[in-house]
Amino acid sequence: MEEAKYLGYVVGRGLVKPQFNKVEAIQNWPRPLTKKQVRAFLGIVGYYRRFVPNFASIAAPLTDLTKGRKSVMIQWNANAEDAFEKLKNALCQHPVLVVPDFMREFLVQTDASSEGLGAVLSQEVNGEEHPVVFLSRKLTAAEKNYAVVEREGLAIKWALDSLRYFLLGRKFRLVSDHAPLTWMRQHHHANARVTRWFLSLQEFNFVVEHRPGKQHQNADALSQMHCGLSTVASNTSALRQRGGYVEVGRAGSWMDICFTPIWVVDPLRATRVNLPVQEEF
Repeated sequence: MEEAKYLGYVVGRGLVKPQFNKVEAIQNWPRPLTKKQVRAFLGIVGYYRRFVPNFASIAAPLTDLTKGRKSVMIQWNANAEDAFEKLKNALCQHPVLVVPDFMREFLVQTDASSEGLGAVLSQEVNGEEHPVVFLSRKLTAAEKNYAVVEREGLAIKWALDSLRYFLLGRKFRLVSDHAPLTWMRQHHHANARVTRWFLSLQEFNFVVEHRPGKQHQNADALSQMHCGLSTVASNTSALRQRGGYVEVGRAGSWMDICFTPIWVVDPLRATRVNLPVQEEF
């Protein structure tokens, strides 16, 4: 037997996908009339949210309808209808994720918009990036007031915390434009919240890989409502040729060298220091 059905998933051949009869039930789901019915729909599609890029932003008009008493009738509008159809169609497009291979390196991409946070955990197989899981969530009212670079820093902290059971104890790559990490380095003494974020990153062992905006759309699509996934690029060969990596140690301190943030291994624990190739901005 090459495939097996398990808890609503079909697992086999190194892939994971939703079970067909579950997707069919979602496709035929009637339009909700009450807040309780909206919650029920969000509950079943939310079970498969790991397969849906940009789930939190797409579902936002529906989650906004769930506030208040459960049995109150809702005022259905065009935004809610659009979200309802998009969520149903997203699961009918045969989404497939790869089973994580813990012998391979993980790649984490993050992004933040004015409405939400997004992240993609992926692995390279035969030179191509394949998604392991998609993550997204809405920003709270307070988080929407953060500066852009602060939201980007929040996206990194949230993504690594959410993927902790995949990443802790393993070296992985974090795709970023470096700005959030530089900002946290410069402001972690003045802001208690940033200090907590800054300290939480120190338990992870990762390399920061700079990727230009046009090559960083996997996570952009998760945080921004109208970013198309058809233009996602996965080319990292140019960066590898340039040596575009910044080494990050589990226990260390920031140094002000070159133009990029550099993380060095704590001299009390080791003597080796990993310096990156200086990058142009």
